[in-house]
Amino acid sequence: MGCFASLLRVQSALQMFHQQYKRTSDFPLQLHVLGEPLLWDELKEAEAVIAPLSLASYRLQRDENTVGDVVRSFCDIYKDFCSTSFIKIK
Repeated sequence: MGCFASLLRVQSALQMFHQQYKRTSDFPLQLHVLGEPLLWDELKEAEAVIAPLSLASYRLQRDENTVGDVVRSFCDIYKDFCSTSFIKIK
């Protein structure tokens, strides 16, 4: 799992928290972002960008890696990056 996975797992709880308390006088202004759909869309996209790097890092920690494992990891990273809207590779 990537670095945003835990936030995405509790997305509905955070959105409900925002919905319930957003009108209270002591609700922090910074937390209003929890009610913005764009936040959650961007987190999902960022998670998709980070996931191939995380997988490659995990895969390449083994002592018995071959050059083929490294090439495969870079190919997977390239392919996954090409499929995101954040990064456009020509």
